[in-house]
Amino acid sequence: MSDPVRAENQNYAGPEVIAATAFRIERDFRGLVDNLRRTMEMVDPSDDELRERLANTKAAADRGLRLSKLLLRTTRRRRA
Repeated sequence: MSDPVRAENQNYAGPEVIAATAFRIERDFRGLVDNLRRTMEMVDPSDDELRERLANTKAAADRGLRLSKLLLRTTRRRRA
């Protein structure tokens, strides 16, 4: 028979792991936003459909970056 408390503890990530994960998420979103920005600069201005798709993708990545920054700040505050 399995112990639910023990199983829960095995899935627990400590504060250091959570903070490191939040940092990696923020870094990945920052890279994605920068990559999309550079890609948009290279797209032909007359390609409206591609520019719109890239702009929508970048807007979603910007939201992810903002949320990841909030997550990072929250995890840092909880560790302090």
